[in-house]
Amino acid sequence: MYQICPCQQFQGIALYNTATTALVRAGVQMLIACASIAPATTSMAAGGACTFNGVIPPTGTVHINKVFDSSTQPAAGQSIPPIEWDFDGGVRCPCTNGFAIKRYVTVTTPLVSGQSGTVNGKQRTFYKLGDGTIQLALDVFNAGRLLPAPVTNHTSYNNIRCEYGSYFNTTQAGLRGRLHLMVTRPFVGTINIPETPLAYVRMGYDAPLSHSSPIVQWIYVAGSITVPQSCRLAPGQNLTIDFGSRISDRIALRGQTGIEPVKRRFDIQCNNITSGVKVDLVLDAQPQAKDKRYIATTHKDIGIAVESQGRLIAPTSPGTPPRPEQKLPITMDYKAQSAQFDMSAYPVRMINKPSAGEYQGSATVKFEFQ
Repeated sequence: MYQICPCQQFQGIALYNTATTALVRAGVQMLIACASIAPATTSMAAGGACTFNGVIPPTGTVHINKVFDSSTQPAAGQSIPPIEWDFDGGVRCPCTNGFAIKRYVTVTTPLVSGQSGTVNGKQRTFYKLGDGTIQLALDVFNAGRLLPAPVTNHTSYNNIRCEYGSYFNTTQAGLRGRLHLMVTRPFVGTINIPETPLAYVRMGYDAPLSHSSPIVQWIYVAGSITVPQSCRLAPGQNLTIDFGSRISDRIALRGQTGIEPVKRRFDIQCNNITSGVKVDLVLDAQPQAKDKRYIATTHKDIGIAVESQGRLIAPTSPGTPPRPEQKLPITMDYKAQSAQFDMSAYPVRMINKPSAGEYQGSATVKFEFQ
């Protein structure tokens, strides 16, 4: 809201007698005329730009940390509930004796303009972060109201007294504000936002600002927006494969076709996997020391082979990225957010006559998304 203060009027007092009435009346008229001009020259602060308090330029970072449960929320082109900020700070404005009647505020942004969107029923221009998947619209608080930014030389009226005849302090625009976010296309995963300049605030009094006026507030934005995606083996399935007791002749020699493989079909449940996202299955397990195509077991000469879609799937060592041949593509039902995969497993001997004894191995099923 604006507070408009009336200009001060000054009036002289004259004593006169009837003999000099005409002359004194003329003098009174002159005094009134002079008084009406005087506030502009002796009682108001001279116009100029304000500077920040202190020796370190004030900066503030608006932190974004949003997590959405669904890949369809927020819908493309719709704005996300706003984020508000409230920084500390102020400005110092040189002045002469009197009052600063009018303040000017300019807010600019270095970001590139993007799409138009609706904020509180009004069309606004949003500005791009990175590749434009995330876009922003900015409001800054000044003189009791939120201003859509950017804004040039917005004026407000405040009767601020010039202190000690040399300066006045005031709470600056930009210390408070509101950030509106828009997602321009659905995505899954995390978009990280490095600290990025968002807006620059300039402030002056009694005269419009220029682009060379000093900046009194730097506003940055940083954070992340996440739409989590996941897949897992559906609960309730038997995840143990038992090969039973076998003599060595019923265990395939490495490199040979599997003998009596155990075949299984597993159900997969997923969340937030949108059309176009590629899902790969990876077996995270310790490879057999003598042949890394197989999963290691507690028996030094026995490994476990896993095949799917007609090919051998080698295990990926824990903590290492999988090679292309170690990935098993999964065919997704995006609407149902589910999938299935078939696999067969069988034991493999590294030598002709391994020693008798029990053996067991394990693998963790992991999913990768692209």
